[in-house]
Amino acid sequence: MIEEIILKYGNFADSWIESMYYKLDGLGIKKSIRLKITVSNLQNNCSYETIDLICEDVQNFIFKENTGEQNMSLKDSLILKDDGLIILDFNPIDHFDHLEENPDSCFLIKCKNVKYSFLSFYEPDRADM
Repeated sequence: MIEEIILKYGNFADSWIESMYYKLDGLGIKKSIRLKITVSNLQNNCSYETIDLICEDVQNFIFKENTGEQNMSLKDSLILKDDGLIILDFNPIDHFDHLEENPDSCFLIKCKNVKYSFLSFYEPDRADM
């Protein structure tokens, strides 16, 4: 599924997270994170869509909210599979020709599975125009 997400949405360039939901199973062992993201679909003329991105069996989660920083606005995100884990670094080191996992990332998810579902096409609020 992660390959399909990367093919369709790339590295989530110029996207934003509308909401984040963190959930523990009944025993407090398995963790999942659901992100509602508005992202450009590279396979549909770069039109923006809102999707649910669900990270299952979360092994590591870092979210540091810092005053004056936009954690929910995404310039580029590192999305890759490494040693059985899917890494989503929403604050990677940008070398311009490639992204690298940031050891000091303020927003990082490492999980065993990721899935997504389409919610809607994004239509900006006419009042904002």
